[in-house]
Amino acid sequence: ISHFASTQKGGTVDTSCLHDLAIDNNVSDYTYTPEDERLFLLDLYDATGGPYYWNKKTGWGNNSTIHHCKWFGIHCYKNSSYIKWIDLTHNGLTGQLPNFWKIRNVQGLCLS
Repeated sequence: ISHFASTQKGGTVDTSCLHDLAIDNNVSDYTYTPEDERLFLLDLYDATGGPYYWNKKTGWGNNSTIHHCKWFGIHCYKNSSYIKWIDLTHNGLTGQLPNFWKIRNVQGLCLS
């Protein structure tokens, strides 16, 4: 992650998000498939208490038939199924985060 930044939300500064993650905006990494990213999201869900503690979990879970780009808090690039942004702010996450190396094209992350 290249740097920590903040954004304006409702007139206050939100310092709980990481923005402009360390990727070259001119080069996308397609080494991993959208399915690999979906599996990462399932790891994130399980590792952070999703089944038990999350406040909102629409679409999440191993048995979900909903495309991962439509899961609560997940935003994908318009022309692909690669994750662009994850926003699970104030969602009751607890536990340890899994390794993020499989989501190389993500540009923003909010997990507070």
